[in-house]
Amino acid sequence: MANTPNLTPPPWLRDRLDGASVTPDIFHQGGWVNRRAMEDELREHEFEPRLIGDWISRAQLFEYADWARESQEGALQLLFNTMAWAEGKANRNNRRRVRAIARDRERAGELLQTAAQLSGTDAESAYNRLLTGVRTPAISTISPTVFTKFLYFCGAGRPNHPALMLDRAVAEALREAGWRDFRTQNWSGAEYVAYLNLVTRWRDELSGDFPRLRTDLVEWALRR
Repeated sequence: MANTPNLTPPPWLRDRLDGASVTPDIFHQGGWVNRRAMEDELREHEFEPRLIGDWISRAQLFEYADWARESQEGALQLLFNTMAWAEGKANRNNRRRVRAIARDRERAGELLQTAAQLSGTDAESAYNRLLTGVRTPAISTISPTVFTKFLYFCGAGRPNHPALMLDRAVAEALREAGWRDFRTQNWSGAEYVAYLNLVTRWRDELSGDFPRLRTDLVEWALRR
């Protein structure tokens, strides 16, 4: 079991949160994607090409959350759009990711839908559902980083959703803040939960200075 370090919020985190706001910095935060390349790959493997658009925001991905919990198709579509959002115009790695999903789409859909359903109450179980063993992704070629983004978007933007995004940028910021041995990739479920616990504690400690602070705003500030 990974231990959550007893760290205080670093001064630079407070600086980054100064002036931060949920609507522009969370809901409207997004980027351009390679819609054509992604949709061509989905068609090639007989998936419905339902990319949100050429530009995708967090708010638009939140709108897929209910669908992801209700059906395997919805869970797959949320993952495809999350993959496009995560990779941007470069669209790196998404071709082989789509191929990996296509090799056993029923299993992939079941894993993703179950994880989506669990994500609202048990982030560790949801995350572990998408792993085989301690660190190996249950769907080959899809990294734990992508899975954390998927689980986060399953929350539909609710401030109390327990799952957060975790990637190398956030991990390196945590190491800078004093968590020296925190891994920069391929986290176990216990390590993921230790990260969630730390961010939640930091939110609570900072809330006196930043009213209505959300955990995803802390995550956003860590990656800046």
